[in-house]
Amino acid sequence: HEAVVSPEMFNQARAQIQSRKSSTQKQDYGKRKMPLRGVLYCGRCGRAMGTDTSHYKNRIYNYYRCRSTAGGVSPCQNVSLSKGEIEYFVYSHVGRDSDGSYPQSQPLVELRALWNKVGSLIQDELIPIIFEKIVYDPDEETVTTTMRCDALEIMKNVYYGEDREDAPNAVE
Repeated sequence: HEAVVSPEMFNQARAQIQSRKSSTQKQDYGKRKMPLRGVLYCGRCGRAMGTDTSHYKNRIYNYYRCRSTAGGVSPCQNVSLSKGEIEYFVYSHVGRDSDGSYPQSQPLVELRALWNKVGSLIQDELIPIIFEKIVYDPDEETVTTTMRCDALEIMKNVYYGEDREDAPNAVE
């Protein structure tokens, strides 16, 4: 076949297209950005909630919502949560009882103290490690959290390091 476009014209067109491309890369909405991914479940159907992002007037809105089509079942309708609201709730309830009160048991007091001392980036990484499951029930408008029984030990390892012989027994 004879070339429809000369190599020079092709290279000029390619250069023009490259010059119009945005220099910014799409933002990575990875696990660190959506830390409840994999541990947040829909209380209506029991499936894991997925993540969603929408854009409106140069703003980005992040959500967790029931989107799973596992088993050929349609996702639950109108089951979504603002990323900020659900994460704030979960983060602020670490070490609390189911009624939202602060129990005075030593392990939970210690867990809460360590949680408050680590930075938000570390908290993002810890959420899927210290929580077994977080369930949002849209019908009852409740959130139920289940922490791993070794959550305090995990927090101590993160805060003090693996070799904790010189670490205090309790956080003051």
